Amino acid sequence: MKNLTLFTTAALILSACSSPKIVRKISSADRPAEAVCEARVTYGKSDIQKCHLTSGSTEKSFYLFRGEGSIEEIQYAQGYLLAEQVHHGSIEEMMAFFDKEMKNAGKSRWLLEALNECQMKRLKKSTSPELMGAIKAVARGYSDGMKAKGLTPKYTEDDFIFSLLGIEVGNIFGGIAQEKGEKPVAAFSKMIAQCGMRIAGSGIKEILKGIKKSPAHEKKMGCVGLIAPDSATGQGLIHGRNLDQSPLMKTWAKSPVIYLIKETGHIPYVAAGTAGLIYPGGISGFNQHGISVSLHQMNTTRWDSKHKEGSALVVPYLQQKILREAKSIDEAFAIIQKTNVFSSWTIFIGDSKNQDVASIEISANRKVIARRHKNEVMGQSNHYLAPEMQKEHFHANTAAYLETQSRLLQMEKVLNESKGRIDVDWAMETLSSHIDYFEGERSFGRTAVKLSNIMSSIAHPARNEFWMTIGDRKPAAHSWYVGTKVDFPQMQLDVISMNKSFKLENHSPLEDSYSYAVEAFKSYKAHDNKKAIEQLQTSVKLAAKNERVDTSALYNISRLYMMESNYPEAKVYMDQLLAKKAEFHPYHQGLISMYSARLKQLVAEESADIATLYKEAKDHFIKIQKESKYGHGVSNLKAKIKLIDKWSKGKEAKIPSLDFAVND
Repeated sequence: MKNLTLFTTAALILSACSSPKIVRKISSADRPAEAVCEARVTYGKSDIQKCHLTSGSTEKSFYLFRGEGSIEEIQYAQGYLLAEQVHHGSIEEMMAFFDKEMKNAGKSRWLLEALNECQMKRLKKSTSPELMGAIKAVARGYSDGMKAKGLTPKYTEDDFIFSLLGIEVGNIFGGIAQEKGEKPVAAFSKMIAQCGMRIAGSGIKEILKGIKKSPAHEKKMGCVGLIAPDSATGQGLIHGRNLDQSPLMKTWAKSPVIYLIKETGHIPYVAAGTAGLIYPGGISGFNQHGISVSLHQMNTTRWDSKHKEGSALVVPYLQQKILREAKSIDEAFAIIQKTNVFSSWTIFIGDSKNQDVASIEISANRKVIARRHKNEVMGQSNHYLAPEMQKEHFHANTAAYLETQSRLLQMEKVLNESKGRIDVDWAMETLSSHIDYFEGERSFGRTAVKLSNIMSSIAHPARNEFWMTIGDRKPAAHSWYVGTKVDFPQMQLDVISMNKSFKLENHSPLEDSYSYAVEAFKSYKAHDNKKAIEQLQTSVKLAAKNERVDTSALYNISRLYMMESNYPEAKVYMDQLLAKKAEFHPYHQGLISMYSARLKQLVAEESADIATLYKEAKDHFIKIQKESKYGHGVSNLKAKIKLIDKWSKGKEAKIPSLDFAVND
């Protein structure tokens, strides 16, 4: 690797292509789309090709990366060739996100920094040398690539380690935050046992106060998936997924990349990602033997940041290891079983050779094939189905649990209803769906498309085709897909077509309303509630032009006004929901009744309905609690019941924070 640490402009060699390649497609809506790809730029055995898609006023760049050699050689080349894109990409947003979290911690900042330092030390010691080497290689490549262009690198090797292992730190902090509400003594004891010297001198109250609880799923790879085998398509297995990740909403689509990777001595694979990502195969992709994968993240309190030195992998890298080594689902599961991991995930996997489909549920404590079928459709979202895995994950509130249930139920419903009609176009339509299994059409909340949708991809191994959205609009599932053809023996990756979902082509105000809702979510995450309200109000007006009532936006506007202590305005919006309360799922009927009653109190409205509304809300919550099979979200239900008891007796109690993404 010594030769790779030397950076010279001469290392960049233009490929033999003397002119750009133009691919043109006329869409089904008679809208032209054109992709122009520049000549390849090479470093060692790897190269990058920048492409530009244009369609009307839409202009968006994307990249094709081909990597060959050892994992370190490939990652160094990626960092070198995409240095500027990496500089302004996900690492920038991840580091800014962490800095913001620290600043918001106030007096507890030192404690969070100590806990982070402690857990990162444990993770780094446990992580395999191969993965650590890959991270360090992309960091060196980035630094040398920036210097070769006369630019100053900002991010250090430690920054890359944090950003690429940091997803597990997020899992750990999310688990601690959940556990502090349910089992505070256990949470305190665990932190002291692991990080005692760093947090010595702090009492239980100070430590637990420092771990602020925010909706854990908002920091996760939300992700809905579908696999339709040949029996449903007539043209081979199709594997689609949405990637949802709120901390990366600003930067992921700046430089989207389709990767074709051939590590020395391993199986080549194609995958989707963003500049600087060392494990694109840990997002979604397929290999030369027709194994396709997508990764789906869980929340857990049963994490483990310490394993035998050098024996563990973050699960995104583990999934990529499957692509480079597995020729069957059995081989994939064998790789999983012998690998230590830190937290809870699901690997959704298909084999296009024999139409085998499986959902493999993984935690630090257990690994099981929860579902497995031959030649049958299957959907995937973000909850475990195996009974023995239920303690390995949690859902912070009932709305979050309903969301993942709705996405899975709706996906499997349409998969079964559409057998014989499923193709890549159908997958694009389905991944961009705004149908809630429980309530029907709505903007966001429990639909296939989430507010945090940053990328969608579709694998069609039988045809060696891989499709990825380029993020020209938000949510990403509504943006253009670039279709590529893969030639594994020749290591060729070529753009063959562009396509997208056109079902909203004649409803542009509605589609624009979705984009405003996404921007509102970003404003909310940036703690700008007033801007979020304005954007949601615009979203509501645009939806109305297509005769839609955006109840998700109405709920969030009301709750945001509550956070701003503007109770009269909050009541105006909640009253609209109260008038149509019967149309909602029982849980949201309970929320509407509870907040309607509270707002009547806060605006000093004399109403006999207040007691009735509180009783209705409490009855709904108690019924849902009793019917809960595994207890997901129950602790939050109990908290809401206690809150109702206080409010109904005229006592003061803080209004809970809004969970924007799932309307809680």
